[in-house]
Amino acid sequence: MEQWSGEQRAFVVKSYYKNNCVVADQRHFRTYFQIRRHGRVPLAHAIKEWVCKFEQTGSANNVKHKGPKKSVRTPENIDRVRASVEPSPKRSIRIRAQARTSIYPAIPINRVAVIGENPQVLHEQPLHSPKVTVWCAMSSMGIIGSLVFEDENENAVTVNSVLYTDMINQFLNQHLNTFPQNNRTWLQQHDATSHTTRASLDSLQRLFPRHIISRRGNIKWLARLAITFFFGAT
Repeated sequence: MEQWSGEQRAFVVKSYYKNNCVVADQRHFRTYFQIRRHGRVPLAHAIKEWVCKFEQTGSANNVKHKGPKKSVRTPENIDRVRASVEPSPKRSIRIRAQARTSIYPAIPINRVAVIGENPQVLHEQPLHSPKVTVWCAMSSMGIIGSLVFEDENENAVTVNSVLYTDMINQFLNQHLNTFPQNNRTWLQQHDATSHTTRASLDSLQRLFPRHIISRRGNIKWLARLAITFFFGAT
């Protein structure tokens, strides 16, 4: 808020032109506005500044600085923005506006902020992770599986001894009941660490007593397995 009103400034300017004296101007100001002896009156530099401002602008009041011109939301501007965004539906309108008002040839990365996602973009999520671990058993009597190792959020997990042992006791044990087993049925597996732990081999021995082809099994494991070629690996 300004200390001196427009009326007071106008009186000072007229009094200065009449008397051409700053001190006399201050005395007339005190008398006209009934200001006490020790009350505040305009200082000498303020009086001269008001007179100079009046001669330059025609007013003794302070010039209010205008801010940047606000953009007008008209149908023409809306159509212009829509036409610039429609060819690229993934482009953010907010980033586009920043690019159009920037005075730099390139937009600084710290000035770019994505506030919201484009509602017209379709968000698709695959059912399974692109990298999964699958277990499958193959025999002359059929195929057991396949079983995908995932967590409760359907994300791929690393198979350890605990997961592999649980798979043997729950998944494999349940599906073996549908196959006619006898004492000539063998299990052959490769030498992954989770396959050859004591807990895993103990669970397999209960299902295939002394009929395990694996490292630390009853017969030394082979370099190539039939199931490996079934999945198309080398």
